[in-house]
Amino acid sequence: MEVKKDGGGPWSSSGASSAPSHHACYRSTLIAFFFFFLVIGVFVGLLLAYLVQEQHYFMETVELRGLKYDPVLQDENSGYSIVLSSVLKSKIKNALTASSISQHYVDCSIVAYGNINGDVMATFRLVFRVSKVQQYSDNFVQDLLRTGLSSAMHGKPLEVPDFGEINTIVLLGASGKSFYAIGDEMIAKCPDNTFTCDNGECVTKLNPECDFITDCADGSDEARCGE
Repeated sequence: MEVKKDGGGPWSSSGASSAPSHHACYRSTLIAFFFFFLVIGVFVGLLLAYLVQEQHYFMETVELRGLKYDPVLQDENSGYSIVLSSVLKSKIKNALTASSISQHYVDCSIVAYGNINGDVMATFRLVFRVSKVQQYSDNFVQDLLRTGLSSAMHGKPLEVPDFGEINTIVLLGASGKSFYAIGDEMIAKCPDNTFTCDNGECVTKLNPECDFITDCADGSDEARCGE
């Protein structure tokens, strides 16, 4: 009786085919686990970016028209400096704590006082505590500040006890090429040599409208160019 030795029996073919199959399954499992942990890592990273907060600072400069400058303002311990700083910080705090970002407002500190055409100029720093995905733009903060200060003044002068009153607050725009006048509508309006944006911003650039460059924070200088 002749016996074949070709190794082609049923047991040998089954063993040969099962080895690659197990290897492919193992590789697929590793790839699946890799993508699973990758997705988890991305999710955790985004969650941390949203939850972990850090302080962000904004510097603002205002001209306080109607309030006369005095060199004693350079002394932070002088009565004028103490009273004016208290009034400004109180109004700014009220303006921002009544806004949509009140939970992120931390503090306002007066950085310096200066003299501009005989009136007081003040520079202050705003501090917010926000996450990286919630960072605010300069224009956004200025819009909230302008709205809050306008509400605080109610079109009337802002009193600084024993030292005078502020008729108009001129807030320097984020670009440095514009400003907002806050106060009495007859006084707090853009000068004739500036362009008035729809949001009340005064642009100092000559003929800014329809030049394909957005100068107003609300884009109104380029909004009606096709009409």
